[in-house]
Amino acid sequence: MLELRDFEVRYGNFKAIKNLSFSLARGEALGLTGRNGVGKTSTLKGIIGLVETRGKVIFRGDDLSSLEPHDRAARGIGYLPQEKRIFNQLTVEENLRLVTERGGVARVKDEVLDLFPVLKGRFNQKAGDLSGGEQAMVAIARLLIPSPELLLLDEPTEGLMPEVEKRLHRVLEDNLSRNRSALIAGQNANFLRVLSSKVYQLSEGRVDRVIEE
Repeated sequence: MLELRDFEVRYGNFKAIKNLSFSLARGEALGLTGRNGVGKTSTLKGIIGLVETRGKVIFRGDDLSSLEPHDRAARGIGYLPQEKRIFNQLTVEENLRLVTERGGVARVKDEVLDLFPVLKGRFNQKAGDLSGGEQAMVAIARLLIPSPELLLLDEPTEGLMPEVEKRLHRVLEDNLSRNRSALIAGQNANFLRVLSSKVYQLSEGRVDRVIEE
């Protein structure tokens, strides 16, 4: 599904990620962990094309290194940034419509409520009026609706209540069972270890340790 070859992320002359190489199979999840500033977020941003990189990003056999972020997303890569960005001035339903095929809103509502029941009654509210945790739920739902083949998740459990975290865990397991894959960056060790076949611990832009399943 995904292969990084001699992958580097650069900010000017500074190398945030240095010569990172690994592969991710269909139906597999890998974790990236480590303290703040070691390159977890930079790795995900580099894969989706938001920062300057060197080396190769191979997705389903094709080198995406020269493609713009929207072209990479169109190939089937979904990216959830740590900030969980949504459109605050749009309602919850309008946020979901942005990634929903015409006529599919009712189905999507059912799916979102199955995933996050706490959003019941919130669909006509402006997303900016929701709590931080509820906004994160909307962002996660919006990511999952198009069913991307590869999920890039940056701190996906941040701001979520324990019961919502458990729901997210089940949803990601379901995605993996359908031969979709996930690369998850974060410091929630239990969440990473349960889902991932391997967890790469980063230090100063390199893999410092590999934690097996």
